[in-house]
Amino acid sequence: MVGAWGGYLRKNGTYSCSHLFARGLLANEDTTIPKLELHSLSTGANIYLMLDAALEGWLDEMFMAGDSTILLCWTVYENNKLDVFVRNRVNNVRAKVPLAKLHWVEGPENPADTG
Repeated sequence: MVGAWGGYLRKNGTYSCSHLFARGLLANEDTTIPKLELHSLSTGANIYLMLDAALEGWLDEMFMAGDSTILLCWTVYENNKLDVFVRNRVNNVRAKVPLAKLHWVEGPENPADTG
């Protein structure tokens, strides 16, 4: 699952959160979980770019998060030797999402895992 949520300050001083976008992905049974999560992160990078353009002027900040330390390491470290599948998706994420906006969250706190 890939999802996007927006939080905003309400008039009464509290915050509210709205679900903006979601996408479910079908996966091959023989693919590893880290590769599936990396493909999901790459899809999230495409959505990040689309929402950034669509909501221009409405956003103060935008972040992207995942709960896999493996894929975040693949994405952040530049000197890793990666296979073609991984390298292509890492390049897509790095091209579309500033690394400072990429964060790790605990699995139970990841709303995209509720799909």
